Amino acid sequence: MKIFKYLLILATVAFASCDNYLDINDSPNETNKIDPEYLFNYAAASFSGNRNGGDGSIPISFGSQLWATGWSEGWGTGGEDAYDFSVYTLNNTWSAIYVNTGKNLNEAIKIADSSTPKQVNAKAQCMILQAANFYQGSALFGDIPFSEALKLGVDAPKYDSQKDVFEGVIKMLDDAIAIVNPSSALKINDYYYGGDMSKWVKFAKSLKFRTLMLMVDADNSKIAAIKTMLSEKGMISSASDDAIFAYVNKTGNKHPMAAIRDKYYGANGIEDIFPAKSVVDIMNNYNDPRRPIFFRFGYTNEDETTFETHYIGCASAEDAVKYKAEATSFFNGDVIWAGDKGDEIFTYSEQLLLEAEAQIRFNNDLTKGRELFEAAITASCNRWKLNSDITGFIAGFPAFSSKEQALHIIYEQFWVDQMTRPTEAFTTWRRSGTIGNEVPALVAPTAALSGGTGLENMFRRLTTPPDETASNPNAPSNVQFYDRMWFDK
Repeated sequence: MKIFKYLLILATVAFASCDNYLDINDSPNETNKIDPEYLFNYAAASFSGNRNGGDGSIPISFGSQLWATGWSEGWGTGGEDAYDFSVYTLNNTWSAIYVNTGKNLNEAIKIADSSTPKQVNAKAQCMILQAANFYQGSALFGDIPFSEALKLGVDAPKYDSQKDVFEGVIKMLDDAIAIVNPSSALKINDYYYGGDMSKWVKFAKSLKFRTLMLMVDADNSKIAAIKTMLSEKGMISSASDDAIFAYVNKTGNKHPMAAIRDKYYGANGIEDIFPAKSVVDIMNNYNDPRRPIFFRFGYTNEDETTFETHYIGCASAEDAVKYKAEATSFFNGDVIWAGDKGDEIFTYSEQLLLEAEAQIRFNNDLTKGRELFEAAITASCNRWKLNSDITGFIAGFPAFSSKEQALHIIYEQFWVDQMTRPTEAFTTWRRSGTIGNEVPALVAPTAALSGGTGLENMFRRLTTPPDETASNPNAPSNVQFYDRMWFDK
């Protein structure tokens, strides 16, 4: 499988980036850094490096049918799109959660807490990013070490239930918000908000809202908290509030997928990873103007001089059609994986889609839901710098005539909007409907590993890494890729 070369480049990208990103605000004549800053920015670079590189975005995208391999015409037969995940994907993703990101943030929190005076803002920033880290870890692995994780002297931390992990994430966010001191200058000059604590508070509240929305199908008591947050607001409220890790288009600091493209594919970009039919079909159905931003037409001859005239997605675990009529489209990698394309950890469009969904589900307000939905589509188009008039595009969506129909459209647009953020897309898909009724409708490829009963035979999680099961007797050893998590109802 080609996964091995991507793991190599990921290591180069992630860790070279971490080293370079630490060199900020240097002045030989001033002491303008606070100690936690070094550890925080290393952790931040590691967090985004895993999410966007060979261990994070590529395998999860293939397994979730968000991107397609193209098999013999592309990535290669078998592997992640057939639910066979590399040991390196599992071990390296786990290590990113607990070592590269988690441990460094934990140490940064200790330094901030023991300083005189206490660096409460720096501590809050670290806690908020740590909450995002554990949220993502549990969304991928389910029950994970949390309450005893990263503690000195605890060699075999217990596994907390996913419910308890998410409850802990919410508490961590609430505690972080409570200690923020807007008047204090002691804060980390971070790559997300440059130390703007008002934006950090908005980000924390949005993370809490996202967590509640993930929990609510398994815990209906979260409805009250969701409705309270809808009325109180205070979450991400504009594109300027987006939580984005900023990459720089230079060696060592560029987006990991851009580095992979440069290393292995040259100027043409990645042409053995294809747009999935699951995404392209939705966009075609609504004549989506974002298509020429996301995709390029496929070649219809081997000289690569003639092209298709419409957008075609590749089915999961099937050969891509190349150099003939009905040639599968390519990703527009120069744009979606540009060297300076930031890691979009939380965007305004996602916030609006979440609020639209919540208004419809819990307040039965189709009118408000539609208003928020249209604002979300506008925000998504604006984020991709779409120059064309989107009025007609928005008008082309059917009127929201029922809760079920409205939610179906909203979940479709989550899938499109989160196409370059596979962890978020995969997580949203799993909560978008009951088993077999998720949006978009996906089925396991015929070549996929089998397991579970009926519709259970779908990729629903990463399994416990071998290194973890070998070293921690508390680790579950029988987790399967098709096992539903607590939130996945």
